[in-house]
Amino acid sequence: MRLQLADRRCNQIVMKCKNVFELCTDFLQGLLGRDAATIAETEIWSLVSKLEIHRLAPGDILCTQGHISQSAYILVGGTIDGCVEYVGDTRTKTFSLQSGAILGEICLLTGLPHTATLRARDNAELLKLSRAAFVTLLSLQSRIPRILADLAIARQTDDETYLEHLPNLSEAAAHHEIAPTAIDPLSGLAAFCRFLLDARRA
Repeated sequence: MRLQLADRRCNQIVMKCKNVFELCTDFLQGLLGRDAATIAETEIWSLVSKLEIHRLAPGDILCTQGHISQSAYILVGGTIDGCVEYVGDTRTKTFSLQSGAILGEICLLTGLPHTATLRARDNAELLKLSRAAFVTLLSLQSRIPRILADLAIARQTDDETYLEHLPNLSEAAAHHEIAPTAIDPLSGLAAFCRFLLDARRA
């Protein structure tokens, strides 16, 4: 009986890993198109080993404006609705995010609070990234840092608080304060920060 239970758990783990691998592959193909084929399976598996599947039911909150978290997410299924509230102002900004969006990366890297509250509109499935996983993602292909930086800027372009703190991101990267281990300049993290700052100056 114990062997049967152990075999069942092993099979579940294998199936979960295969599912995450397929989700990662789909995300990279959507992000890079044909260039995704240049990424070796072993490199994708190195990312898969650092990821978790995170599921939300309709109405569940992923993150709250003003709070700080230690994870970023890739949305691989469903829709996430965002809302930004402004202090001393009754206006709110709302937006929606679809499959392929990456969320929470700036909070993860800088320790700054989330600039929006994100809530699932329907059943949503996400891949949860630690700092190490995000650095691995950036290092998979040379175009990824710029693409993700462009997506982040597009989502946050009219958030003045976010833009004011972008220099802090550059300083943190320069002093290797973003991750607990030393960051290889080729990892893509430095490029990601540079693209964010370049977009700020444009």
